[in-house]
Amino acid sequence: MALNVLGQTLSGNFSVVNTGGVITLEVDNAALSLGGGLASISGASASITLDATGLAGTFEGTVAVNVPGVSVNGTLEGQIDTHPGSRYVRIATPQGAAGDDTSVDVQIAGQSIHALVSFEQSTNAAGQTVVKVAVSHDADATDPLLQIGPITINDASGQLIIGPAGIAAKLTIPSGGFDLGLPTGMALDGDFSIAVNTMPTAVHETFLLGGVATPARPACRTLCRS
Repeated sequence: MALNVLGQTLSGNFSVVNTGGVITLEVDNAALSLGGGLASISGASASITLDATGLAGTFEGTVAVNVPGVSVNGTLEGQIDTHPGSRYVRIATPQGAAGDDTSVDVQIAGQSIHALVSFEQSTNAAGQTVVKVAVSHDADATDPLLQIGPITINDASGQLIIGPAGIAAKLTIPSGGFDLGLPTGMALDGDFSIAVNTMPTAVHETFLLGGVATPARPACRTLCRS
């Protein structure tokens, strides 16, 4: 059986439970797919609460990203909320307790990003179904967000877009958010950004957190803004 939720499909074995007037939809072997399978979560047991204005619930399972050269290691959960003022279907890092690092490791083009992520289905400028991903630093993380050669990046946020042709990303590093490992007496500071594009063409998309425009060729580069 399958349930259409805001344009995405939640499938599994469904049963409706009424406990003291509280209606829940119990789903065994739940699976949620975004972007036609570009990102998915499966093998979950979901409990979705229904009321007069919508439904909401979270569930953990096995996450997969169906793009060559991209993988995710760590705990993610399906998150559904159709209530007015919320309205989302996404796969994201769970809300942890104070002091917990709930970051996952995302491998892209040979680089590992240790961060909080949120995957949501969208449509790109060409009308294709894609998955857009918000990336941010977990203040409780003890591992660096990204290591590029001698550069240790401890704080950054940005956006990724995952499509059938590959992945593109742009991360912004605030002042003081990285360590270059320079010799004593030398220092470098400022606002930087990192751009990655494994797609065959340049990408221009609008995200909730800003815009991304990455190189047309497969690349990983670091940019400095004075």
